[in-house]
Amino acid sequence: MKQSIHLTITLVLSILWLSACSSQPPQTVSYLLNTPEFEVIDDSMQKRVVVGDVEVASYLAGKSLTQALNNQQIHRSRQHQWAEPLHSQLQRQLRHGLTQQLASSDWLPVAGSGHLRSYDLRLDLHIDSFHLLPNGEVEVAGIWQARNYQQDFFASGRFSEHQQLAEDGYDAMVEALEIAWQRSMQEVATQLLRTLNEAGEGSVNTDEGE
Repeated sequence: MKQSIHLTITLVLSILWLSACSSQPPQTVSYLLNTPEFEVIDDSMQKRVVVGDVEVASYLAGKSLTQALNNQQIHRSRQHQWAEPLHSQLQRQLRHGLTQQLASSDWLPVAGSGHLRSYDLRLDLHIDSFHLLPNGEVEVAGIWQARNYQQDFFASGRFSEHQQLAEDGYDAMVEALEIAWQRSMQEVATQLLRTLNEAGEGSVNTDEGE
């Protein structure tokens, strides 16, 4: 009799433990892009540039990692997410990346530039793609636009980078996105430098701010 009661209690406890395990929500894994490390491509250009908005397409907004299932369907992961909204990461990384590559210029966050009476350029980005494609590659693509201190259009350009996943899984997806994004930042820096060199000094503000 005692043995039967003991077995019954053990069975009930086992059922309760399994029920508790099954009722626990799936664990969410959060990701951050690594801080880029670039070599200097120019140390002679001295500009004061405000790094403005980095907008992402609506389907990329928020924290979910995004995958294109086909030409019409998008999957946004619930358990694998960015640790902060994507546009915030990209804006901070863009400023750091440009500071490293074009080291003699000042790259200012838009939040801290309100006190300036003058600057040379404001740089904004729009990200059209930052996701996994059905063929196992990630795509990072978008446009950049520069305006002068009078808010007049100065120049713009496009970038588009692809990177194959090294293996299946979200970790590999984030790593591939990081590689493609860093190449995109290199492309933006190269295009901007070339545009400024071709334009010369006369088309941007050269007055000293206070």
